[in-house]
Amino acid sequence: MDRVLNATLLEQHNLGNHLPSGWKPEAYETVVEAVRDKCHVIITRAHVINRLKTWHAYYSTVKEILNTDGFSWDWDVNMIKADSDEIWDKYIKDHPEAASYKTKIIENWGDLPLICEKLRRPVRKKTDPETECGNNFQVENAIAELENSHNTSELSLPVDIDFSEQEPLTEQEQQQQQEEEQQRQQQQLQATDEVTPNYLRSWHKSTKKRNRVGEAVVPPMSPHQQQFSDAPLPRSSAKRIFAELSNVKGLQDSQLLQIYDLVTENERKFESFMALPNHLRRPWIMMQIRK
Repeated sequence: MDRVLNATLLEQHNLGNHLPSGWKPEAYETVVEAVRDKCHVIITRAHVINRLKTWHAYYSTVKEILNTDGFSWDWDVNMIKADSDEIWDKYIKDHPEAASYKTKIIENWGDLPLICEKLRRPVRKKTDPETECGNNFQVENAIAELENSHNTSELSLPVDIDFSEQEPLTEQEQQQQQEEEQQRQQQQLQATDEVTPNYLRSWHKSTKKRNRVGEAVVPPMSPHQQQFSDAPLPRSSAKRIFAELSNVKGLQDSQLLQIYDLVTENERKFESFMALPNHLRRPWIMMQIRK
């Protein structure tokens, strides 16, 4: 059941049903149906929320432990690994509630950052455009816009998630949310243009963002753009990509080769990879491999 729940939530996240306010009602409905059809077990939305609370507790506690010197994650057995037993004993003495995590196996640890971390909606002042388009905000949204120009969901830095049960939005609230989303996307496009590298700016301006209810309209590429898109990645860049990917712990050789082949063909994905904090890089790689 946990595997079905995990896989279905990842699908709903990629479909844009994981908003800054939490999971959409249709995400819960899809999970309930998936568990019923694949596991032949009847559950409710409340069961899903309770399981998410448990996963969030796992994620918060493990992340705090891993931020302590002497601890790391063992991807082979999906458990916390300490440099010595003395380090574990000292930590448990200061944090008795963490004793069970010494032997706890969490099979979906690599997916928990996407499931448990709440998406953040940037707070911007309309009267202060310079603050609104500050460097950090520009970089985050430029990468998200170039990587997921067809998707309404955006991955940003983690904050705590609220698992309180959510009521369905009214029609007026949904319309207001859509208007706010469209206005935010326009502001992100302006910020993207200021931080996008020159070799990507021509590509970005030559395409239009897909409408939510329409089909993407892509104008023909100019000869210069077509020549750029067919050009092979420079040898020095390929070496840098391999070096950066090799620094990610827990990757098997086959997984390393898969993601290396993917990002060398798509420079934008490497830019997205480099913009992520270290603890999110392996989950991002596994998500790209599964696509």
